[in-house]
Amino acid sequence: MKKLTILIIILGLSLILPGNAVVSDLNSSVIMTPTGTLLPTTNYTLYVYVANSTHGISGANVTFTVSSGKLISSPQAGGLVSLSTLEAISNSSGYVKIVWESPQTDFSIPTINVQLLADIQYPAESLSKSLSKTISVGSPTIDSIAQITQNLTKPVLSNQSVVIKTTVKNNLGLPTPNTQVSLTLPIGNFTSNSQGLTDTNGEFIVSWRAPILSTANPSQIANLTILAQISPSVNNSKIFLINVTLGKAADIVIQSSLPQFTKEGTVQPITITVLNNQTLQQGAEISISTTRGYFKNQTGSYVLTDATGISNSTGQLTVYWKAPILDNNLNVTNDFSLLLNLGTIQVTSDFNTTIYPVLKSFKVKWLSSTAGFSQNKTIPVSLQLLDSVSSLPVANANVQLSSEYGVWNVSNSDVVSLTSDSQGTITGYIDVSNVKFEFQFQNLTVIYSASSSKYRPIQGNQSLSIERSRPNLGFKIILDSKNATVGQSIGILIKVDLKGNPVQDVTLELSTTTGYFVNSTSGVPSNFRGRTDTAGLLKVVWKTDNINQTDFNLTNYIHIKAYFQSYTYDLGSYKINLYESTTSATTNILPNSSPTAGSNSLIIGSIATALLVAAGGTIIVIKKYN
Repeated sequence: MKKLTILIIILGLSLILPGNAVVSDLNSSVIMTPTGTLLPTTNYTLYVYVANSTHGISGANVTFTVSSGKLISSPQAGGLVSLSTLEAISNSSGYVKIVWESPQTDFSIPTINVQLLADIQYPAESLSKSLSKTISVGSPTIDSIAQITQNLTKPVLSNQSVVIKTTVKNNLGLPTPNTQVSLTLPIGNFTSNSQGLTDTNGEFIVSWRAPILSTANPSQIANLTILAQISPSVNNSKIFLINVTLGKAADIVIQSSLPQFTKEGTVQPITITVLNNQTLQQGAEISISTTRGYFKNQTGSYVLTDATGISNSTGQLTVYWKAPILDNNLNVTNDFSLLLNLGTIQVTSDFNTTIYPVLKSFKVKWLSSTAGFSQNKTIPVSLQLLDSVSSLPVANANVQLSSEYGVWNVSNSDVVSLTSDSQGTITGYIDVSNVKFEFQFQNLTVIYSASSSKYRPIQGNQSLSIERSRPNLGFKIILDSKNATVGQSIGILIKVDLKGNPVQDVTLELSTTTGYFVNSTSGVPSNFRGRTDTAGLLKVVWKTDNINQTDFNLTNYIHIKAYFQSYTYDLGSYKINLYESTTSATTNILPNSSPTAGSNSLIIGSIATALLVAAGGTIIVIKKYN
């Protein structure tokens, strides 16, 4: 028994622990709404409060339903079942917040009663509760329609189509939406329904065309009657005089916003302003046509050759026109024709704009190499002209190439003009073989310029590196004798020329196997190094004083090399016979080894004989290098 009693006490304590309080009932639950008559088409916040006699109850399931209007949201909503029903769970304070839009009222039903239902379920204790409440929706109390206005305050032209806008306001000075309006006008014709409800701004709009007048009947006046009713007991009417006149074309002035100049390919808004007798004219029917470019259609495409429309309340009509792309680099005057119909009045007008071209830009792609060229070979210069935006080749462009030295093919001058082909390329050839290079490698700056009817002129330059070619020097070697005895001196005269002109400062180096050079400056008697003078000459004396008698009857070789700029010319070895006496047999002085074929040539024979005679019996060897 003691054990059982303890268990009963524990169970009893668990029932009164905080957080597990007994709800017992939902009797204090209520639907909470704003007081009074609610306005139509207005958002309101409603609440369902779930509670017992002491506190709000959280975690209750609430199904909320409205008979009219539409439910928008709830922070606790599990989801909108429909526009009239939602399911939600009460929050920690026992509330369910609901946003609801009240229904629209109209002339026939100025007030609507809306029923609100809330079904509450509390599963933890199997409790339920149903709530209901009725609220009213309607317009504010209106004692009368205080004001009816319409927009036709100026004469209407014969056969003119106009818009009549009626505005209704109540005794509170506010626009009255959903007010029944009827218009009656005994002349002309309504082209839309003359009866209907005002909108949220208290406005009702109809279209009406004025009657056709004649010179015999140039004007007509009639009463426009407007009846406005909010309810059978709240209504008002007003009469307005409508004046219709024949009008005169001379009173019509047409103004255009089109500028004097328009860039090709651009969209230009054109605003037409119509004045009638110095007053902005609404309702003028306008048609504009052009032979170039296109007007924008309703889908935004520029495909129309003419545009139509009606001037608005400020007397204006705006159309959009896209200027064409021009075929060449010339300005073009584009004409527009305008036809205006205003009732029985018809007016034409012409205006124009000058379309000017938009010059594109080149970009240049250098195609040929910029280095590795030799002076003695024709140098190709190639480039490509491309459109700077599309990168497509630009054909038939005029290109001029020029340089500070050298001769271009075709023109035989320092400038050549070329035309780009279908790939936008040009190729010119320049010859610099006759140019005197100061250094072995020299830069040649090529200046290019390009122009075309659709492109801005462009100019630039490119530097080319060219290696100097070896000069084609000629060498004449003159020896006093081809034989030598003890103590004898032999003079060696070397002459250097380039195409018959003497070449100064050519360095010549001579070396010998025996003997010595008298005027050697190298410090080694058996070697000599010197330069040609202004006449292209260098004279060297070779002596045999230091040769032993026993060395005679032998052969001596003198080897000659030439150095000019950065190039070396090997002129070969020349033989001199050494004898004990001058009566010894003679031999020709020839190179010890022949020059390499194709690199130089040795001229002996008749030319050498002629030069020998001219020199007074000396031996002459002529050696020329290509």
